[in-house]
Amino acid sequence: MRSKLTAHHGRPVYVRECFAICAAAPDEARLWSALLAGQRALALHHDVRAEQAVWAARIPQASLPQGDRTLALCEAIADQLLASPALGALDRQRLGLALGTTQGAILRWQAQQRSAPHDVPGLYAPLLALRQRLASGGPLSCPSTGCTSGSIAIATAAQWIREGRCDAALAGGVDVVSEFVQAGFEALRALDPSGPRPFDATRAGTALGDGIGLLLLSYEPGADPVRLAGWGAANDANHLTGPDPQGSGLALAIRSALELARLDAANIDLLNAHGTGTRYNDQMECNAFHQLLGRRASQLPLCAIKGAIGHTLAAAGALEAACCVRSLREQRVPPTVGCEAVDPALDLDVVCRAPRDVRLNVALSTSAAFGGNNAALLFTR
Repeated sequence: MRSKLTAHHGRPVYVRECFAICAAAPDEARLWSALLAGQRALALHHDVRAEQAVWAARIPQASLPQGDRTLALCEAIADQLLASPALGALDRQRLGLALGTTQGAILRWQAQQRSAPHDVPGLYAPLLALRQRLASGGPLSCPSTGCTSGSIAIATAAQWIREGRCDAALAGGVDVVSEFVQAGFEALRALDPSGPRPFDATRAGTALGDGIGLLLLSYEPGADPVRLAGWGAANDANHLTGPDPQGSGLALAIRSALELARLDAANIDLLNAHGTGTRYNDQMECNAFHQLLGRRASQLPLCAIKGAIGHTLAAAGALEAACCVRSLREQRVPPTVGCEAVDPALDLDVVCRAPRDVRLNVALSTSAAFGGNNAALLFTR
């Protein structure tokens, strides 16, 4: 189904600043340094599942405010936001907020189910907590479309700005490792006990991670401008959990983003992939790229960051978008941690082992989720 986020009118949308917290780093600048260094934030944890240790990328509890971990992440990133000169210069009444999540304040919900089973905080708790801290008066949205939630939030906020519904917006996603989601991925046999190895010949699954990522978007370019030129979403309706093997839904989302940006596939310089490290997802993305790009799919640099920070669910699209922005600004591509020998059947130019300096003008970020959800974001400079 074609996305509605493709109107050819309105103001341009620029990325003013990126904010991030995850297991690899407490802020976006240090996250970028960790990615370039090829660091891996995954470790064994004994407090997720009672009966077994879990390989995941978790933020130490001591570094977060007390309480529900998802809400604690919102509090921590609110501190960064309130210290930002770019945000401080904006009219808060014209500031929108779109925060995707797959679980909301799930750890608080789990505790309440034991003591007060009918008192459910819902998915909106992180969004409302952030709005309260920021005192924003613009439109609100809480997409919950699985692992595309962060990208859909960014697209939604960009559309607001394009239509003049607000002048700026904070958009992204937040999620933490929980027993509920961990058990679900285990049931699907989608986890690799040694961690994600995106696009590697021996890849066997993913690993979950904590994270929050936000982009400050505005119709004003600011310094060192990077433009969010296009966005698209589509659903392949293939299976409850499995994507269309040929990547038809993802290809449609990318085409929608290209159409909105008024660009051709030939203009793309960088592929920042969803790259979960599962056999099916990586193959599906590969098929979508080859479908759209032809021979160029095997010539463009491709990176995926889940091998470094785990799969952060709703935060993944936002953290990967921030990576795209950094790549465009610094003309560098971080290595794909965990990928040592690219699967020859994929025929992709995966950046491995060390960063790569390359001329970049257009970066594509892709996201995929259960239920056949797909999203694409195009950044230019």
